[in-house]
Formats: sequence, C-alpha cells, structure tokens
Amino acid sequence: MLLETRFDTKDNIEIINGKKFPLGANLINFICLDMENILNDKIISNLSENNYKKVISNMATASHGVEIIDIKNISSQNNIQEIKENLTLILNTYNKFKELIDFCYLNNNFNDITPLQKYLHYLDRSITEEVILPKQTISLKVKRTSNKNLKNNITENSPYLCFSYQCLNINEYMLVTFLELIKNNYFILKCKNCNKYFITYNRIETYYCDRQAPQDTTKTCKQYGAEKAWTDRTKDENDWYNLYRKVYQSFQMKAKRNPNNPQLKENFDNFRAEANKWKKEIKKGTKTEEEFMYWLKEFRK
Repeated sequence: MLLETRFDTKDNIEIINGKKFPLGANLINFICLDMENILNDKIISNLSENNYKKVISNMATASHGVEIIDIKNISSQNNIQEIKENLTLILNTYNKFKELIDFCYLNNNFNDITPLQKYLHYLDRSITEEVILPKQTISLKVKRTSNKNLKNNITENSPYLCFSYQCLNINEYMLVTFLELIKNNYFILKCKNCNKYFITYNRIETYYCDRQAPQDTTKTCKQYGAEKAWTDRTKDENDWYNLYRKVYQSFQMKAKRNPNNPQLKENFDNFRAEANKWKKEIKKGTKTEEEFMYWLKEFRK
C-alpha cells in the first residue's frame, strides 16, 4: 500500500493519492474506532482459515470512512500469517497514536506547556533519539514558460514548492499526519457529547464536534449539546416552586441593591402579595400549577 500524501494547511486539507480530505480526518476517524471490540490481540491470535474473512468483514464495516486502511489488500492474502501481521500493524498503530494524542492533547498534568512540547517530552520519556520520516519528495508547481513570465507564474501557482510523503503503511501515514497537525498548532479535543476526538480547525473554543449526535440523528453533537446545555440551565423552571424562588430572589435583589428606588420595592411587594394569593389558590385547587408558572413568567417579563 502506497499513500502519496501532502498537506495544505491554508485550506485545512490533505491529499492522499490525489483524493482530498479534511486535514487529519483519517487519523481522527481511525483513533475513534472502538478497537477493543473490533480488533485485539486475542482476535488476531485466534485467526484461522475459517474465521479470518469474518474478522476482515467486521474491520471493513467498522472502519467505514477511514481511507488509510486497505482492507481489500489484507483480505486478498492467502497466507494467514501475513494477514495476522497486517492486522497487528493496524492494532499497534492504533494503540500508539491514541496514546500519543491523549498524552499531547488531553493530558492535564502538563497544562503549562504546548502539545508540541508534550510530544518532545513523550519522545524523551520513551528514550527516542530520532524519528524517521517516510520518503519525502518536492514537486515544482511552476509552468514552464519564458523567464519574463516566471515571476507572475510563481505568484499565481504559489506555493510553487509542493512537499509530499510516500507512506508505505498506515504507521508512516499516521506519523506524518500527526506531525503536521502538532507543528501547525491544530488542536485535538474530545467531544463532550459523543466522547470522540475531533479537530478544531477554526481555533474557536468549542466542546462539541460536527458528527451526528448519537441521541438524535437529525442533529449534530454541536447542535444537540447547545440545546441540552440550554435545557439543563432552565430545567428547574418546569417546577413552579423553583421558578417562584428565581423570580422572588430576582425582585428582592433589585430592591436591596437600589434602596433609593421606591418603584423596585413596590414591585417586590406586589410580587409577594400576588404570589401568596396564587399559592393559596393552588392549595385550594382553584388554580393549577401550570397557570401559576405562566403568571410567573409573564410577571418576570
């Protein structure tokens, strides 16, 4: 498997064998796989001529959308030992980069240093003296024209130097993608709704990804999370007593903070008097809690 890979950080894309993806999307989707149930050491060790096709099928289904896993190439092998080696590479790469991203981006023990500094610490801790990159090539993106038009062509085709990597396996691809993300200050977070990793391309602080929300297929996690946060903030208003206390404290606080404003004290006194009448009516059964809540919301306005 050859993955000719290059990156465009200006437009947040990567090109793999001529096909464009959001930069880092394959890496993120890969480490979001539920690998514990899809592929583990026990599954690989028990692989046989009878069950390997089922394992490959499960892997293909689970890795839908992850373009870096060449399932067809693996399943076309007749040698079980080769298939085990390929699946072991996938599993080891998954474990390695999931650990690496957790350490560099989600490790709260080093809040005062950057993800890149954490990566250097990670290498130092693992006694890694050098990181060997895949073969790198440079392509010139300038039209072959006369020298007098060279300046214009360089500007039009900028950047005119294109760096790409020839990755021979999934591990090499993951390495160059991870380094591209970390050296260009992309941030990787975990969605507070679906608990999956995502990249914040626009650098705006957010807690939710744009994947389909597991609780509601018509909404993204970002949409669902925003609605849930709003519901959580206002859910106690479904209880008339909690809503009553909120309105009571609001009017009371305004009156206390502005002792020279008689109108605010009058508003507070009027609210207390009217609310007490409502509570008595509810107790007698002549008024409902729903009616009281509607009155509270209108009075607050």
